[in-house]
Amino acid sequence: RNYRSHPTLLTIPSRLFYNNELVPSAPAALVDRALNGAVKLLNPDIPFIFHGIRGEEMRETNNPSLYNPTEILQVLSYLKQFTKELFAPEDIGVITPYKKAGRENPHDDPKRQGFR
Repeated sequence: RNYRSHPTLLTIPSRLFYNNELVPSAPAALVDRALNGAVKLLNPDIPFIFHGIRGEEMRETNNPSLYNPTEILQVLSYLKQFTKELFAPEDIGVITPYKKAGRENPHDDPKRQGFR
């Protein structure tokens, strides 16, 4: 069971990783909240944002992972918009392949911005 995601967003992971047995169980009042028009969505029926970012990839001298400060700032902009109009910070999750990607600039650290 999945208690956090819109049913449409679970279709592919259910098929690829759960033998079509993943059951969407999130309350509609929660997962449909982003569909109210406060945030511009490519498809107004699916709460999903794909946002391409141009920016410079950077790397610390002692770490092989890359991060893009412009991308970090865009994510923070979305987080501020979502928490201002739609969600509490504890209702939002950001997925990134590299933990340090969101922590390079302490001013851009979501925890310092009020996010977990």
